[in-house]
Amino acid sequence: NNEWMQGARVIVDEQLTGCATMQLASPSRYTVASSIFKADMPPPAASAYILPELTPKAEAVKERGEVSEITLAFKVNNSQVLPGFANNAAVLAKFDSLYGNMRNNPDINITEIRLTGYASPEGGAEANMALSERRARSLAEYLRNLYALDRNNLKLSWKGADWDGLARAVESSGIPYRQIVLDILDSDMKQSDKLPKIRQLADGQAYSYMRDNLFPPLRRNICVIEYTAASCDIDKAKELIQTNPKLLSVGEIYMVAESYGKGTAAYNELIEKAAVTFPDDPVAAVNSVSGELSRGETHKALSRLEPL
Repeated sequence: NNEWMQGARVIVDEQLTGCATMQLASPSRYTVASSIFKADMPPPAASAYILPELTPKAEAVKERGEVSEITLAFKVNNSQVLPGFANNAAVLAKFDSLYGNMRNNPDINITEIRLTGYASPEGGAEANMALSERRARSLAEYLRNLYALDRNNLKLSWKGADWDGLARAVESSGIPYRQIVLDILDSDMKQSDKLPKIRQLADGQAYSYMRDNLFPPLRRNICVIEYTAASCDIDKAKELIQTNPKLLSVGEIYMVAESYGKGTAAYNELIEKAAVTFPDDPVAAVNSVSGELSRGETHKALSRLEPL
């Protein structure tokens, strides 16, 4: 009955065809008068959405991992760990703080330390692989002697030249001819031909920048400290939520949230905190999105769903 419908007509064309689009009858046209729009129509049904609320599964063992990049400076073609060389003292002090805090935390049981060695891309593939192995073994021996580590708990691997890391570094750098360098790195040419090609750019300007600024951070070890976190009661969980929520499970965060009552500001805040602390957990993500939609926070819900 809206005004825009007055005088409207509905025209329906009918064409009857058979196999291979053979026409079986002459086309017909039907016109429906506008009077049908004057009938009283029921109001559209209101949409009703059911927002899920999922229950997280209990974690029998809370397994976690802490990642640390140990970017040591080495002398040319050398694998010896030199604490007093370049910025190595600060790098090692940072790791010492991380490991020391974890080792002295009664809520943490360190189960394994994994070291992965990388090299920058100068030199041949075999030489870089061997160099990344020697540097990983050298750092492992240094850490074993420093912390009296059990050899069985220290796992080693090595990857050789870190071409992917170089591409990421170029992408975020101010290197001259950045896009051309990226195109070369992304091309199908042999890896052994890529750096010589980059050296030819503008009398080596791009390569010099890369050598001085981007290669050194690639000569590194990635250290992952694997550990398990102890289960805790609600009082301990309330404490850890403020200091180190990663030591909790999603279920333990929900336990604290429910103690404040569903729908309260504190409950909503903790449901969101669970999703932020554990972004890969589907239950935490779904429940957070459901809460945001129920509160009309549509844009916030969509932004949380995008990475999933």
